[in-house]
Amino acid sequence: MKLGFLTGYSRERIEFARREGFDCVSLVDGGPGAEFDVVSIAEDKIKEIREIADRNHIAITAVAYYTHHIEEAQIQRFRSTIQVAAKLGAKVAATFAGGAPNLKPEENFPRFKEVFSEYTRWQRTWGLKLRWRTVLVWLAILKISPSTPCGGRGSSTPSHRRHWDSNSIRPILW
Repeated sequence: MKLGFLTGYSRERIEFARREGFDCVSLVDGGPGAEFDVVSIAEDKIKEIREIADRNHIAITAVAYYTHHIEEAQIQRFRSTIQVAAKLGAKVAATFAGGAPNLKPEENFPRFKEVFSEYTRWQRTWGLKLRWRTVLVWLAILKISPSTPCGGRGSSTPSHRRHWDSNSIRPILW
């Protein structure tokens, strides 16, 4: 097992990971205008990030973009997340499996099926696993697309259960 943490990208954070004895990091998309913007990142920047990580003996295990997958811009950003993860040598693209917050999970399922079916095609093309942060929605996505290679089991953070008005303990006991 490797010990790592989720972080935004900077050279200093990669060097911190090495100094403090970590083995890896999962990088989070910084959004428009950030140094690590998965939509506009240049190939030479991807190469630089890989070189810095390699020099510091830090593996990049995942690239993450946490959003509700409702609007086309959010969907396109996650497509870019999948591509950048593969180019960085990560094995996983991670996201929050959120839909419209004002709807119950089952009311979001038709949109999930459409969007996440496309994501599973993309992750297969790029040779990655997908990871979602919300356990109950993660289970529903597996029903929609059971052949999706997944990395991780989601999150047991009680605040995520509360958002979906569900039991915080059930995923842990299950």
